[in-house]
Amino acid sequence: MKRFLKARPRDIATCLLVLLAAFFATALAQKSLRQLPPLLRTLSDEVGVLSLEEGLTLSRSLEEIRDLTGVRVIMAIAGSTEPEAIDDRTMQVMPGRALASVERALGNPGVTSDLGPLLRKEQYFEALMTLTARLRAIVQERPASQPAARPAQHYQDVNGAVRPASGCDPQACTPAALIGIELDRKG
Repeated sequence: MKRFLKARPRDIATCLLVLLAAFFATALAQKSLRQLPPLLRTLSDEVGVLSLEEGLTLSRSLEEIRDLTGVRVIMAIAGSTEPEAIDDRTMQVMPGRALASVERALGNPGVTSDLGPLLRKEQYFEALMTLTARLRAIVQERPASQPAARPAQHYQDVNGAVRPASGCDPQACTPAALIGIELDRKG
């Protein structure tokens, strides 16, 4: 538990996101690999469980986290990641990043324990906004000696060109955290 409390907020957020994705993952069998859904800045709702207004509200909340803390969070809602495991899909979206151990996130089950009932009732927006608020609190918890990171004003794309951060290509800019949620729409 002490190791969990000493972890950086960014590592904790990443662990919680991977844990959440694994916790709510349900498998739909597919025979071949699918392409990733396009990342629309901060939110990709492949299944269409959010209304346009809900999607915009959630996107604004995620952008506020980035603006305040420098931590970029992307939510990807998909029908399934099968035949890949959710962790493999996360590594595909976040290549070359060493994900911190999920064991650290297990030290704080209260962060995700009440989201299950909301998701089972198909109250996806409420669940995701609750999670977003908790993630914001986690990444803002920094020791006074550690100032919040400033979001990058520019990034270097895969070809070496410098581009403004507002036009960040999701394939070139690696997010600090990814929330992946699989939904079994059959049941």
